[in-house]
Amino acid sequence: MEKKQLLVKKRETIRTMISQNNTIFDLIIIGHLAFEKIKNPLGEKNVLGGAGHYGIIPASLFSKKVGIVSRVGKDYDFKFLRKLKIDFTGVKKVMSQKTAQFSLDYKNNFSDREVGLQFNAASSLSPKDIPPSYFNSKFIHIATNLPQNQLKFINFLRGKTRAKLSIDTLEQYIQKWPNLVQEALSRVDLIFINKKEKTLLKKLKNKILIIKKGPEGAEYVSASQRISVKAPKIQPVVDTTGSGDVLASVFLVYLAKGRSIKESLQIAVNTASESVKDFGVESLLKMRIFERPL
Repeated sequence: MEKKQLLVKKRETIRTMISQNNTIFDLIIIGHLAFEKIKNPLGEKNVLGGAGHYGIIPASLFSKKVGIVSRVGKDYDFKFLRKLKIDFTGVKKVMSQKTAQFSLDYKNNFSDREVGLQFNAASSLSPKDIPPSYFNSKFIHIATNLPQNQLKFINFLRGKTRAKLSIDTLEQYIQKWPNLVQEALSRVDLIFINKKEKTLLKKLKNKILIIKKGPEGAEYVSASQRISVKAPKIQPVVDTTGSGDVLASVFLVYLAKGRSIKESLQIAVNTASESVKDFGVESLLKMRIFERPL
């Protein structure tokens, strides 16, 4: 009886939150906004980065109903997000700290990389940073983060939103915290993962997977469907950083717009492929391959 009353209370809470805000977001991304130093065989460059940045920028090209949850330092300028009309009410500026700084050093033709992480202001990112208006979204994507932090967001969101939850992870996190990563993945609706990460995880049955295959494209796998799409050939490949985040956000935005899984996945792969032509994802703003945002 108590469980039934609790379930009814949760449903009433969701209805109340939705009624208080008529805006229905297509996608909310919970992820880092950071300064990145990228080094690879083709060069070295400082760019705006972080999984949140790599996801929200291309998402904004297809929809103006997107928002981001993050924490930045006193040195972060909101000018870029404002220009693209991205909702950043979920971004908190911590004046006593600096913005997260990441370094990525690629070797062996992008097959291996060394990652340096200084989370700074981002280390205090909390579920309480999520504005109530963001609960009224079709998808909420929990971008790459420490699995213990991802679980906090999942536990917080369940019962507060009808949004489908998706997640991404990192090979290093799987190796260091396999049980925590497995638990986080088991509690969401969609999982974005690459081929190497998939081999490290065994308990993924009955889950919806979007397998990122780099230059080979991507594959959608569920209990009843298996849909594969190919990627266009890109030469030269300048920087692959964030391409998986691009794929995830564009795929989710297209699904939110009511497009088919195959079309959504193909557009996502095409956009991710465009993003590897230069350092960062700002180059996508110059492309003419996008539809007019809704």
